[in-house]
Amino acid sequence: MPRTANFGGKFKVVDGDVARFKRLEIVDDHFHTRIFADVIEGESVFVLTNHNDLRSIELRSGKNGSLISLIKDGYPVRLQVELDKNVILVSRFSRLAVTKRLKLPLTQRTTS
Repeated sequence: MPRTANFGGKFKVVDGDVARFKRLEIVDDHFHTRIFADVIEGESVFVLTNHNDLRSIELRSGKNGSLISLIKDGYPVRLQVELDKNVILVSRFSRLAVTKRLKLPLTQRTTS
């Protein structure tokens, strides 16, 4: 039988040892969001924020592959690593422009 638990005045169904949410946020002692996980535009998104509530690390996974972004002061992205079907793309940004881009082809490993 499903149980309910009180989370911030809202009751959620707890399925065994798993709590299911639309969006998960972890806050600090001052109730600033420090970590959140969500589904945004069909992509799974996991974000860590700094003490000013600005994004600092973002992980995304969706139908077009995976993405890791390292961000300074919330925006713009400073370093981005994308993994697609056939290539790893590493990009460095200065303001809004890409200053350096490196493509690393993925190769299949063969065993003898």
